[in-house]
Formats: sequence, C-alpha cells, structure tokens
Amino acid sequence: MGTGASASKPKPTPRTTYTANHRMNAVYGRIYGDPGRRMNFTSLSRHYLDRPKTPPSSDKQLKVVNLDLNLEENKRAHHTDEYELDNLIIRRGQSFDVSLTFDRPYNEDNDHISLEMRIGEPPHKISKGTIAKVPFSEANPYTWSAKMLSKDGNSITLRMFSPADICIGQYKFGVEIKTGEGEDAVKSQHHMKDPIYVLFNPWCKDDTVYMEDELEKEEYVLNDKGIIYYGRAKHPRPRPWAFGQFDKEVVMAVMSLLEGGMQLWARKNAVLVARAMSAVTNAPDDGGVLIGNWSGNYSDGTSPTRWTGSIAILEQYYKTNESVKYGQCWVFSGVLTTVLRCLGIPTRSVTNFSSAHDTDGSLTIDNHVGASGELYNDDSVWNYHVWNECWMTRPDLPTGYGGWQAVDATPQETSEGFFWTGPAPLAAIKQGQVYLPYDTGFVFAEVNADRINWSCTETHDGYVDMVPIGTKKSVIGKCISTKSVSSDDRNDITHLYKHPEGSEEERMAVRCAVEHGSRPYTYDQDEKPDDVQLQIETEDEVMIGQNFDVKILVANKSSEKRTVDIYISTHACHYTGVPIRNSKLKAEHIDLIIDGNEDLDVKMKVSSADYLDKLVDQTCMKIYTMAKVRETNQMWSDQDDFSVETPDLVLDSEGEIRVGKPFKVKVYLKNPLPKKLTSCTLAVEGPGLQRPKVIKTRDVSPNGELKTEIQLSPRKAGKRVVIVSFDADQISQITGSLNIQVKK
Repeated sequence: MGTGASASKPKPTPRTTYTANHRMNAVYGRIYGDPGRRMNFTSLSRHYLDRPKTPPSSDKQLKVVNLDLNLEENKRAHHTDEYELDNLIIRRGQSFDVSLTFDRPYNEDNDHISLEMRIGEPPHKISKGTIAKVPFSEANPYTWSAKMLSKDGNSITLRMFSPADICIGQYKFGVEIKTGEGEDAVKSQHHMKDPIYVLFNPWCKDDTVYMEDELEKEEYVLNDKGIIYYGRAKHPRPRPWAFGQFDKEVVMAVMSLLEGGMQLWARKNAVLVARAMSAVTNAPDDGGVLIGNWSGNYSDGTSPTRWTGSIAILEQYYKTNESVKYGQCWVFSGVLTTVLRCLGIPTRSVTNFSSAHDTDGSLTIDNHVGASGELYNDDSVWNYHVWNECWMTRPDLPTGYGGWQAVDATPQETSEGFFWTGPAPLAAIKQGQVYLPYDTGFVFAEVNADRINWSCTETHDGYVDMVPIGTKKSVIGKCISTKSVSSDDRNDITHLYKHPEGSEEERMAVRCAVEHGSRPYTYDQDEKPDDVQLQIETEDEVMIGQNFDVKILVANKSSEKRTVDIYISTHACHYTGVPIRNSKLKAEHIDLIIDGNEDLDVKMKVSSADYLDKLVDQTCMKIYTMAKVRETNQMWSDQDDFSVETPDLVLDSEGEIRVGKPFKVKVYLKNPLPKKLTSCTLAVEGPGLQRPKVIKTRDVSPNGELKTEIQLSPRKAGKRVVIVSFDADQISQITGSLNIQVKK
C-alpha cells in the first residue's frame, strides 16, 4: 500500500467489463513491479470490448455460427453453479466442454481449429502466459490442451484442459480456424464478448489450494454464510455473517480488486494473492474497500455493528469507487473471507480472545510502572480480535509449513510499508519461528506473548532502569475460535497456534520467538519471587443493566503478616482495550492486613448507574488493579477485560417456504434497559433470500418489547439463513439469525 493515494481521482472506468481501481496501483506496483507503474485501464477496457477483426468471407471458409459454453453442465462440474453471473466460471486444473456449430460440416483434414484464451492487456504473448493457442491434441492436464468429444452434422463438442498453475481472473475466449493450406488458406475468427472467469481450485490435487476433505470444502469455499465470534474468553458469543461470495455485484467487485494492477504472474500464486487481498480490503494507504474507525463516532458513515454481511460493503465500494465507512476487525475479516472464497481459496474467520497488540516488535506485551505507581504503555490487549485463515501449500518455504495460514486485513501495524498481514503459517507460529514470512512474529505475539510488568526508574544520567516485577505467562491468546464444519457450533482451535500453556514446548516457543525480537535479553533478568499473590476475578455473564462485583483474591505465601495497599478501578473502553476519554467508572482504595499463610478476597461493587451512560458500542470495560506490600515494597499490577452482555433477537417463521413466494419472519426483542430505545432500525439480509436492506421501526419502551414482522421472497432453493441486526441510540450489537429450508 503506497503513499501516493492522495492524487485526484479519475472518472470511474466503464463497467461494461469490470471496474479497475486506479488506487490499487500503489500496492500492486510495489509488490509485483515498478512502484511507479500505472496501468492504462481505459485502453484495457477498450481492448476487452473490441472484437478482433475477421478476414473477408470466403465460400470455402469454415465459420462459427454458434458457440455454446455449456454453462449449466460446466458450472455444476466446477462447483460454481451458485455464482449469480451468467458467465462461464471455471476452476483451474479442470476440464470444461465447449460446443461449436459451423456453417458447414467440419473437415478434419482441411479445417484446422485452434482455441484461444487471452488474459490481461495486449500485447499478448505465449511466453508470458497471457495467451494460449490450443490445437486439438491428446489431453494433457499439465498444459493447455483440447480434444474432440463428438461430431454431429455441423456441430462438434470439445473438451478443454487448463493447467493448475495458470493466472486467475478474467479470460477472453475465442476460436481461430484456418481452412486449406499454403497460399490458398483462409482464416476466420470468433471471439466471445463476455469473459470467462478462472478461479483457484481446491478440488484439484495439483493446485496449491487443494483441500482433501469434501465437508471442509463445502464449509470453507462454498458456504456463503457463517458465524464470527466476539465478546470475551469467558463467554464467546456468535455473530451471524452473510459472506455472499456468489452475489453478482460481489464477484464484480472482487475481480476489480484482483485485476486493478496486480501483475499477471503474481496471480498464479495463492500466497501473493491472499497477501494482496488483505491489503486492498483496508483503506489507509491505497483507498481500499473499508475505512477503519474505533472512535465511537460514525455519524458520517455506517456503524461497524450495523453490518450484517459483506454484500452491501462490496457493492457500495464497486458502484461508488470510494472506500466504505466504517469497519472494525470482524468486518474486515468478514469481507476478506468473502473475497478469498470468491476467488476459490478455502478461508475462515477466526477470533482470538485476549488478543495482544505488540507495537515495538519485542514479542512481549509490556506494561511500565513508574516510581510513583503510574502505569503507561503503548502495547495493548484487545478483548478479542478477528482475522482470517486461508488454506494453501507454501512452496516458498521448507516442507511442513503448508495448511492454514493467518491473514489479517485489519490495519494495525505496517509490514514492508503497508497495512497487510500474512500469510503466516500456523505451524511456524506454534513453534515460535517468527523469522519465517509473512509477519509471523506479529501474529505470534497476538496469541502467545507474555505480559510483563516493568518497574521503571530514571537514573541520574537520564536513562531508564527497567526491572521485571511480574510476568503473566498464560493470559494472552484464549479460546481461539471459528465456526465448526457443517454446524453452528464453536470450534476451539487454540491448539493450532500454541502448545498447552506452561508446557515445556510452549515455553521453548516463547523464548525462541523473543530471542528474534527487538528485546532478546528479556528473559536474562531474574524476577524476585512474590510472597503475596493477587488475582482479579469477575463474573462470567452479566446482562447490560445489571450490577456486578469485581473480586481481588489475595494469598499471603509467607509466614508473616503483610499490609497490602490495593487500588481497583474500572474504565469504559473500546474492545481494543484502549480506554475512552474520561472513562473511569468507579475506583476504590483498600488497605488490607493479611496474616501469614492466609487467603482473603476483597470486592468492589459496580452498579448499573456507574456504567450505563458511559459505555461505547461494544459495552467493554477494563479493570485495573495495583497493589503494594508495605513490608517488602513488592509491587503488583494487573488488568482484566470485562463486558456486559446484550440480548439476542429472537426470529421465527411458520409454514412451508418456496422460491418466489413471500413469507414472513417474526422478530422479537426484550429491552434490557430501564430507558426508551429510540432511532431503532433493523438491518436484514440473507444470501439467496434478501439483498441487504435497513428497516426503520418504532421506539421500544423502558424494559418493553419489540414485536414485528419482515416479509421476504426467496430467490434460491436450499438451506438459507436470515440475518437481522437491531440498532438504537442507546444500545447496539443485537443480532439474530434463522436457518430455513427453501423448496423449489
């Protein structure tokens, strides 16, 4: 993602074929070619629209009068029949059948037919793989080839084979015929105006994205709906999401992202495609799809909690050629899942709870405590963070690093000057091999960094003396979650990212990682053992509007009496762990005297009145505790994430549901707050059921109920899902989903 994105914007290119976003040149030029390279999208579109000139007609010349791409049969065989485009969509490394009808019978001895596939802008060259001229021959799965299947009167049917390592994207298909030999030979050409789309192929063993299990392919490639988890580790909550990778506008948007300047040779490589797509999903330095906003003010756009899927976002981006406002991590992840599944790469959204954000490459999360007890740091711990995993081999790495790769489109830290992350092999993350590409160290810190408290004292010569006063070795990376295959259950995949907490293998991985970080000496310093141990404890589930307690467990491991000064405070914060301005909700000082070998606990009570008017849209809080033992000068500090729960929408429908016949979905919500809910809206969508729309609804009285109905008309048969999100000025992030079976 380059820095030249501030240039004035040209008018959008004609949408007859696809929109090529000129701003993507910054990314693609940097990765795949000359940073100053700019593609002439106008001439590129004109090339796709202009048909090659046909030689003058001749009586003996064989001419194509009809070209049938056998759409239904080919799309079914290539698992692309759900795509809502009328174009042929195929997967590389797999054959497809084409039927040709001529103005006379085909003569094998005198008529020489060559099939042609062209990609990219002219001039097309066989040596660069931008054009393939395919004569009839024996089938060869490792190169472009074609053979005749049948001949009937003036018609023939051909089977065409494509290699498993060709570029993905839009191809132009044509037929070139030479009749006769030598000077008497005449030629004719027939080119289709509409492009053929070529995707990655997880069903092909020779493709780098090959996935063996059929159910996993159904889930990670063909499922256009899913679940993204949020909340906190003690109580992960599901958020339904419509990926909608088969939607017509989505496909056009994805193709414009892919073909907006990425050099063709790079489009062969799933690793580079995934990395580039993670870049163009965000907007900071290339004008990509989504603008991130964690401020709490979304008045000039859409609040991230209002999105129910990717379709509306990608459609708006494609039609306006402007970055969409606004997204946060789960929105970036949902959109990237859509983009990569659309291109044929098996992909899933993954949530990491207690997710660390390492800002200095130390691969530890550092809290610095000043001489007066003040706490300051740049690192943070998010309540949760959502990224993606995509499945592929890693031919750029030694054997053993294929499989799931972490990819992240949320703009956090730059890598090689751009906001992109991954693909980082999970196998390397688990072993602490942070030197392997791409961005493995950053992801390692998110899931397995130690959180270290440092006592900082300024020395007489102006330096700061840092002494570790407490290390938390098992607080980062909890309940790493994704949707299960073929069900809506949560699948805990923490074991893919790290060994069991505290095991010898896990500790070795941490030390290996830190030794390659910016502070390799971290574990060279010994910590003083603490004779007083403290721990924060919070309740598992608290509904918004209820009171709750913060408990501090104190254990005196010495045989002598100890006096402990404890300070507890709760703060409203964003789900990224960053407190909002004037965020303090409640604070207490407690002086505790504890006998030797005694265990006690102290509590701070927090009422709903303390927090209700101060929380932001994720209802998150941060609990900070600091303590000092007077007798030993032992200092201790810790923090914990907490959030109050919001209710779910309850959805229901009755009767048989059929394609084209309207039906109603009942929506119910119980207001958990002792105040009126105003400016209420329902966002509704469902792939194959309903394109995204927002419905205004009535205010909801204090502790009252909302009961309403939504009418939908299914466009496709099969298993479908209705996703509804409720939003009001006083509360957000209330969602519900309903799985239904639609009959033809």
